[in-house]
Amino acid sequence: MSTADPTGRERTFSDRFLDAMTSPVPWLGPGINGLQRARQWDAVRVVPVPTLDAVADDEVEFHRYADGSIVVVEPVEGVAVEACQPVVSMLEELIEPPYAALLTRRPDGAWGVAASEEPIEPIALGELPGVQSISVAVLPDGTESALVDDAEAGFVAPDVARALGEVKAVAATRYDAFTATATRIRLQVWELSVDPL
Repeated sequence: MSTADPTGRERTFSDRFLDAMTSPVPWLGPGINGLQRARQWDAVRVVPVPTLDAVADDEVEFHRYADGSIVVVEPVEGVAVEACQPVVSMLEELIEPPYAALLTRRPDGAWGVAASEEPIEPIALGELPGVQSISVAVLPDGTESALVDDAEAGFVAPDVARALGEVKAVAATRYDAFTATATRIRLQVWELSVDPL
């Protein structure tokens, strides 16, 4: 096999190496050449859930917190927390709370259950009309910033300012530098996640 370039000059190993490094290699995706696909779920099962058979929707999401409480996200007609209890019992063997679980109805009537561990907890922030999420970040140098619905929080209503203070206070008990986000998952149900920086 010739390693000459189009001008007839013999190409060195360095030339060929540089070409290989700059040309795209399409086969280096997940699952090829030892690259592992990122895991999305920590527990997956297919189970019958008779308590959900009458539900009109094909998907139900619920979150279980470390204190054992459960919240059905996006209220689905006919789905009470008690209807998810068989799934919670099954997941106890597979995953520790807190976690988020997604149930999807299969054509055979069984439900696919997938759950992932999440650093989430409930937080009482009240109604906060028109607000879907609030975030507070404290950097290692002490610089602080706040977001309301992904926009920088300048002048905010007093109840939103109070909520930002509560989120910051909870996160500050855990870390000196952090990002903390409270997200509305139902009308007056908020969920907090805190990550260190």
